[in-house]
This record gives sequence, C-alpha cells and structure tokens, in this order.
Amino acid sequence: MIFRRYFGWFALVTAALWVPATAVEVWMAYRDGVSSIGAVQSAEAKAARRLIEDHLHGIERQVRDVSSLPWRSGALTEEDRRREFQRLLKVVPAIHEIHRWDAEGRETLYVSRVWKDRVNEPAAGSPPPMLPVGTASTYGDVSFRDGLEPFVSIVLGESDAPGAGTVGVLVDLKFVADYIASLRVGKQGVAYLTDRAGTIIAHPDTDLMLRRQSIAEAPQFQALSGATEQDDGLRALYVASTKGGRYVSARNLEPTGWHVFVEQPSAEVFEPVREALMRGVAIFVLGLLVAFGASLWIARRLAGPILDVKRGAERIAHGDLAARIDVKTGDEVQALAEEFNRMAAQLQDYTFGLERKVLEKTVELQNALKLAHEAMKARALFVAAASHDLRQPLYAISILADTMALENLPPGSAAALTKQREAIGILQTLFDNLLDLSRFDAGEVRLNVRVNSLHEVLMPLVSEYEFLCSAKGLAWGSEIAEVAVRSDPELVRRLVGNLLSNAVRYTRQGGVGLRARVEGAEVEIVVSDSGVGIAPEDQARVFDEFVQVGNPERNRDEGVGLGLSIVRRIAELLGARLTLESTVGKGTQIGFRIPLAEGVAAGPAAAPEREPPSRARLWGLRVWIVEDDRVVRGALALQLATLGVRHAFATRRHELEALHHRDGAWPDAVVVDDMLGPHESGLDIALWLRACMEPERIVVVTGNSDPHRLRALDGTGVRVLRKPVAAGDLVLWFRTLGARSSQAGVPAG
Repeated sequence: MIFRRYFGWFALVTAALWVPATAVEVWMAYRDGVSSIGAVQSAEAKAARRLIEDHLHGIERQVRDVSSLPWRSGALTEEDRRREFQRLLKVVPAIHEIHRWDAEGRETLYVSRVWKDRVNEPAAGSPPPMLPVGTASTYGDVSFRDGLEPFVSIVLGESDAPGAGTVGVLVDLKFVADYIASLRVGKQGVAYLTDRAGTIIAHPDTDLMLRRQSIAEAPQFQALSGATEQDDGLRALYVASTKGGRYVSARNLEPTGWHVFVEQPSAEVFEPVREALMRGVAIFVLGLLVAFGASLWIARRLAGPILDVKRGAERIAHGDLAARIDVKTGDEVQALAEEFNRMAAQLQDYTFGLERKVLEKTVELQNALKLAHEAMKARALFVAAASHDLRQPLYAISILADTMALENLPPGSAAALTKQREAIGILQTLFDNLLDLSRFDAGEVRLNVRVNSLHEVLMPLVSEYEFLCSAKGLAWGSEIAEVAVRSDPELVRRLVGNLLSNAVRYTRQGGVGLRARVEGAEVEIVVSDSGVGIAPEDQARVFDEFVQVGNPERNRDEGVGLGLSIVRRIAELLGARLTLESTVGKGTQIGFRIPLAEGVAAGPAAAPEREPPSRARLWGLRVWIVEDDRVVRGALALQLATLGVRHAFATRRHELEALHHRDGAWPDAVVVDDMLGPHESGLDIALWLRACMEPERIVVVTGNSDPHRLRALDGTGVRVLRKPVAAGDLVLWFRTLGARSSQAGVPAG
C-alpha cells in the first residue's frame, strides 16, 4: 500500500542519517575504550611490578647489610653471625630461614623460624647452592610449603673478594600474594602473578594458586614470551574464552623472571560502546516513529484516490470484469482510472471469446488423450500378440532341432544340424534383444529392487558360462563375494549375462572371468576377457544399437550388435555407471557397481545343475500338453515320442477333465502354453490345475514379454519357461519328476 511506500522512504532517510553517525560514535567509543583500558592496565601492572620489586630488593638490602659486616677481620665470630641472622628474621618478617655457605659450598650456618639452628652442621643430603658470581643475586623456583603458601629462595654473594661465601634466604611471598589479591581494575578486573614457567603463584582465586594452575599455553603468556625487551610486556591484548573475551596487559619482573598480568572482561571494556549503541538505537526508533506518523498523515491526505484505483484494479484482477472505478480528481489518477475501465471492458470481450476457444481445445485434447491411451493399449496388445506369434514358429523349429540332436545322425547331417541350431540361437537372441529394446524405449521396464544374495543372482551365470568356455576351449575364472545386495536381481543377471556373452563371443584364446568384490558400501562386478579388444576411438560407441566393432561383414557368428546397447540401458535403469578398459589385442574389462544391503548376511549359493538331454528315466512318464498351435503340437509330439514320454494334447479345460476321467488319475506333468485363444488363457488353466495337483508338476511356457503378465505368472507358484524352450531344460525337468516318482515308489506309467 502507499502508506508503506511513504513509511519506507522516511525510514530510509532516517537510517541513512543514523547509521553513519552511530557507526562513527561506536567506533570512537571502541577506540577510546581499548586505548584507555590499555593505559589503565599498564599503569596497574607497572605499579604492581614496582611494589614487588621494591619489596624483594628491600629484603636483598637487609641481607647484604648483614653480609657486609667485617666477618673476615676476626673481630666477629660465627656466633655473632648467628645472632645477626636471628635479628634479621625479627626485622624482616618475610624471611623464613637463612643459610650461609663458604666458598667451597659447605653449609656453615642455618637459622630458621621453625627448625633448630645449625652451626657448621650441614644437613644430610643438602645440595650446595648455585653460587652467584660476586655480589649478584639468584632467585630460585617458587615452592609451596605445606601446599599452602608460596616461598622463593634468594641466594646472594657476600662480596667480590676471594674466598667470600654465599647467603641464601627463603622468603615468604604471602605479602606479595595478599597485595596481588587486593588489586582491582575497574569493577571486575583482576591481577595475578606467575613465575617464569607460567605457573600462577598469586591470584585472587586461591584455588588456582594452590593447584599450581599453569597458563604457559595461554595466548597472553605466549605473546609475552615473544615480546622484545623494548616492548617490556603486553598492552591490551584481547583473549577469547568460553566465558567471554577479556583484555590482558602484562609486565615482566627482573631479575626474578616473574610476570604481572592485569585483565578485565571485554563486556566491561565495551560498556561505553554499548551505551553509545543504545543511544543510537533510541534515536533511530524515535526517527521511525516520526516517519510512521508523517507517512500516515500523507497517505490519508494524498493517497485516497490512488487507493480507490488499487481496490478497483484488484476487483478486476479477481475476475469481476464488470467492475468500474469512479475517481473524479481531474489529474493523472483519474486518467489512470479511466484506462483501467477501458481495459476491463476489453478484457470482458476477450474473455468470452477465450473461454469458447478453451472449451474447444479442451475437447480436442481429451479426444487426443483418449486416442493416445487406445494407441498405447493397442501397442501393448500388439507386442504381446507379436511376441507370441513370432515365438511360436521359432519354438517349433527349436523343438524339432533339439529332437533331431537326440538321434544318432551321420557326420554331415550332424554338422548341418549344429549350424541350424546356431542360426536358431542367433535368431532367438536378435528377437529377444529387439523386444527388450522396444520395452526399454516404451518405458515398460520397471525396477523391482529387493535384497538378494549375490551368489543366488550370479551363480546360474557362473555354471552356464563355465560350460560354454569349456566347450570353446577357453579358461574360466570367477570370484563372487558372499554378500547381500539391494538391486533388481533379474536386471543385474541380464546385464552380467550380456557382458559374459559378448566376452565369450569375441575371445578366441585365453580366458573369460567374472569378479564381484566389495568396495566400500558397494559391490563392484567386473567381466574381463583376453579377446580382440576395442580401439580407443571405438570405445565411445560400442554401447550404441547395431554397433559391431571389427565386424564390417555383419557376420552373425559375432552377434547382432544389440547386447551392449541393452547393457547400457539396464545400467541407466539401475543407476550404475559402466566402466570400460580395453587394449587392442589384449582384451577388455567392463564393470559396474551396485549397493550392498546393510546388515544382511548372505551365504554361498549352490551352482545349478547342468546336464545334457538324455532319455534316462523318461520311459513311461505321462505328460499332458495344453497347446492350440498345430505346428508346435506336432513338434512336441515328435520330441516326446523320441524321449519315450507318453503324452496327450488338449486345448481347453474340459478336454483336461475328459483326460482325467479317462485315465482316472492326473499325469506326472502338465505343460501349458500361456496364450491359448479368446476363451481361456494358460494362466487360468494353471491356476485351476494348481488346485488339483502339485504346483511343481506344472510348467507354463510363455512367449509374452509384458512385465505385468510375467509377474502374474510368477505369482502362481508353478514353473515358468520362456519360449523358445531348450530341450535340455524340459528334459531336465522331466527327469526330476521321474526321479521323484521313483523315490516315492510310484510307477511313472
């Protein structure tokens, strides 16, 4: 609103005047505060240093006066010296005890306030003092007698004459500690004294003194240690701490090597700064109140017509296009209101026409969406039907070829059959890959992420490709970590299978390997070979469709160029990044990573059994086949007759009921085709059979690629095989059923 705008301008002007003035005042208060605290603290530290030095020097003078008497003239005896030392203890209360050593460092006299005097009776184990040179004085380390009060030893030379002795006094520092504890700087400032090593020897807080608290690592002590002789200490050093910052000044005491520190909390130092800031804030608040009153008055006097225009514009904006603004000021505001009125009239006309067009486009869009849904449904039906119809003849051809492989053929016929089966395999691979690409492009492939044992996912491939490598004369190696992974097991198995198929196809000699190792929170799966390798310029395009490096003649023995394209699409769906390392003539290594399943242990899975087709244990086995395709029925009849399997065909449920009524029992196995016609599907018959016989004796053969259909089939609990079904898979299943019947004592016929 306009009131806010006027208030904003007044507040801006007030702030523009207040901020610089307050900033200058605060800065000057800060500068003066730091400067004054530095001067005050330095003065207090100097005064404390002077008093302590005077106190210690006075003790030295008293001792030197006694030591300067003519002791070596022979007029005075050691007993006179002892009496002088006792008098010194009375005159100087701070002296606790006095020692006297001769030039050889032997103790000749000891006088104490507490202990018995000794004359030429040195204490056992008493070390000689560190003798000063001439009349110099030496200060020892500060010690605490009985853990309560600090003492310091002072050793002085008697004179510069040869053979002169040394006098040592133990001085009670209680006077120094009391003086330091009484010092106050400002309201909360304190002073304290440390020895040359940074240990506190006098402090208002006696607990710190008695605990021998050290500040050797504190910033103020470190800074003081690095100061030069010209600096003579610290001046207003800021030290941060958990209890708030403080400013510290310090001075050195000579010749003791002690340090006097004076510190004051920064909150107290900055009290003038806070006061200046509060004054500035008060002025600013007062300015805001003035700005508020002025803006309110101006808004009421001048902004009434503008507010009328605003309210009218809001009504128009909310859809009331019939609203009009009535302002009679004779100025620009009235002109603006009239423009709004003309605009509202035009918008009213435009809106009617626009609503009509929107309605027409909405109907067109709904029709287009309906057509798109029907097209997607038709596409799905077409793909399912095309998958089934194309797989049926391929299924029949595969059955016939597998059946002929069971016979003893002449060498020429056997070689031709081998080529035929290879061609069937290439056709099957091309068909599967094209359907997979179609599903990926249509977005029909969905992730089904769950926790699985890595062994269970990869061991079927290990068994299969170990057999294929052995048949081709290649070495095989595998290393599978015993872990659980979180991913889509079917897509992982398909991705690794395509990589292994590619590796075996392009490796003439050497070997192929599969490795799965734990790398952090992931498992790295790598397929390697010693094949022809991929040139660097071709590595970027090997994952494209129909790309076959080094196969310009399109030799179908080398594949169809879709395997790695499907690998790339599966990896993108899994969120895994493919890595490729290859050297021409040495081989290729392709890998990817999938996440581990945290907290889940997985053991090794047994490799699936792989056995070639055989007629053993199949004679007399009874099998019913539910199939409506005439060609497939004929091929299956020939295959089952060759295997010695007693079989019967049906196409509907009532035909199966008739067979059961005829035989009086259910067969050993039932093979059901998934797509049977418009009346009943293989899924319906499988569900009905599951209520009549064991699910493991039922197998559904499907050529449907729809993932929803495949999940529905897997949910029945019966075995599901994808077309074209290899004879070995079907025979192995038959043999398993025959063995189970034999173990149960039930005849197969």
